[in-house]
Amino acid sequence: MAVQDKGIVIGRTAYGESAFIVNIFTKSIGLAGFYVPGIRSGKSKSKAVLFAPLSSIGFTTDYRNSHKLLRLKQPESLHKAHNILLDPVKQTVVMFMAALLSKCI
Repeated sequence: MAVQDKGIVIGRTAYGESAFIVNIFTKSIGLAGFYVPGIRSGKSKSKAVLFAPLSSIGFTTDYRNSHKLLRLKQPESLHKAHNILLDPVKQTVVMFMAALLSKCI
């Protein structure tokens, strides 16, 4: 069943040559792991910067209770945060907060 949802990226891990495994705290499911195929390839329509720590995204997924790792489709950014990506001090604070949240949730 395809579900549109919103969430906050808690962390990401590179998987294989062109994929990410992203931990997202979603509005309806809670904390869940998502497989994002082909995001690091040159032909990808989406960019890896969408999955920066604590960025808010909207997406579509096929939710199934039997799967622990869901496939994320059609990611889109909900809020533009260009100044956080360019400032190393702000980026360090965001990474610390994301690590703290991942331990607390």
